[in-house]
Amino acid sequence: INPIDAASRNIDNGDLVSVRSKFGEMNVRVKVTPRIMPHVVGLGEGAWYAPNAKGVDQAGSINVLTTQRPS
Repeated sequence: INPIDAASRNIDNGDLVSVRSKFGEMNVRVKVTPRIMPHVVGLGEGAWYAPNAKGVDQAGSINVLTTQRPS
C-alpha cells in the first residue's frame, strides 16, 4: 500500500489487515511502499488456501477475492 493511503487509514508496515471483495476475504500483512500508486494495493500470488474458522483465508491466497466463473 502507498504511504499516503496507509497514513490516511492509520496502517503501519507489518500490520495485519483484512482485504475483502464480494467473493471472499483474506488477512495479510501490510508492506508500505512508495512503489505502489495511491488508491491501489498489490498482492502476491501462489499461496495455498488456509481458512480460519470463519472461512477467512490466512495464507494470502488471492483467489478467494475473485469469482470462479470464467470471464
